[in-house]
Amino acid sequence: MRPILPWLLLLVSTTSAWAGPDLKALLAAADRQVDIRQQSATADEARADAAAAGLALAPSVSATGGYTRNQYEVILQIPDGQGGYTVDAAITPKDQLEFNVTASVPLIDVGAWMRTSAALARAKAADATTDDTRTRVYRDVVSAYFQHAAAASLLDAAISTRDAAASDRARVLARQTVGLATALDAARAEAAFRRAESQVADARQSVRAAVRSLRSRTGLDVDDPPALPDSTADEAPLDGWLAEVPSLPSVAAAEARAKAARADLAAKGAAFAPSVSAQAGERLTNAAAFGEPAAWSVGVQARWTLAPADGASAAARADAVRAADAAVEAARRDAADAITAAWDRVEALNARVKASVAEDTASAHALDEARAQFEAGTATLATVLDVSRDALTAKATRIQAQGDLAAARADLRLLAGRLDEVTR
Repeated sequence: MRPILPWLLLLVSTTSAWAGPDLKALLAAADRQVDIRQQSATADEARADAAAAGLALAPSVSATGGYTRNQYEVILQIPDGQGGYTVDAAITPKDQLEFNVTASVPLIDVGAWMRTSAALARAKAADATTDDTRTRVYRDVVSAYFQHAAAASLLDAAISTRDAAASDRARVLARQTVGLATALDAARAEAAFRRAESQVADARQSVRAAVRSLRSRTGLDVDDPPALPDSTADEAPLDGWLAEVPSLPSVAAAEARAKAARADLAAKGAAFAPSVSAQAGERLTNAAAFGEPAAWSVGVQARWTLAPADGASAAARADAVRAADAAVEAARRDAADAITAAWDRVEALNARVKASVAEDTASAHALDEARAQFEAGTATLATVLDVSRDALTAKATRIQAQGDLAAARADLRLLAGRLDEVTR
């Protein structure tokens, strides 16, 4: 079992107490959305085609029956040696009845075997493509999930800043009444309050956008945001993540399509091979003539067909095999590149979070000091407003960096096929 990073443990503890649907529930709901349902239906169709191809190798039974009303009846009469005749056989009866039943069992059919193998490979490719589609949808859900968390945290910070601006405005107005603050100070305090209100409105809009994004991807309404992870733990080395590439759905799908292409090529080549089948039949008739009204037959039939079109088709399938093999190499390369880029992004964001946390801490201290100096009369309101604006910017930068880092960590795990580490 792979180790779980501390930030994931924090995520689990916070989402378990969250009143709304957690990330696991959101991803489960995403499974019911149109992209995954469409690809799942395609995979079901491929499996049904594979089952139908396999049934081509099963025994088959055919039956025919008929009734004919003949204008003239033809009866063969044989003298009985005593001056009379014995009716011995009906060549053409007035009312003719006939029934045939035939059972056929394929004994050797290389082409059918190869076609069945190709159909099974296509079914596996469709299943792997479904998994790849699910990963893509999950990545969108995870991104929206942490955008919601970051937007909600930013809204809390904006509300806190607005409340502080309201307090500053009230103090300035009180000082103005006793001549300790100017009209310019009052105007600046009012502007700072209005700017803080605007920032609250912007943050609320971001929260609503994140909620809409989650709803469109999962069909669920999310009201209460999750807590934002704040871990800055280092990721495991890149080599461990790249080791997951051979088992990823995108690579598995490409490999299955290449296998299907090779099976198609083999099936086209097998078209030149003879097929052998065994047959057994029963015939019932009232026009048996000198035969029996009921007679069975058994036999073996070989069939061999040579068609120029099969050769041309085989050449085209050979080109398809080369293209499919190249697609496998491209899938492995793209998967490795995506994981590497995601890992690098986590490393860069981790450094950004550490820097933004330090900047936010320093800005918060600077704001506390500026407010204390303002209360003591040793700092101007303009200084407080400037420091307050810087503090909110630093806090917003930290929140956004933490949200981006949490989303990048989850995205790295999804790209590496470690879904269990995201949903725990």
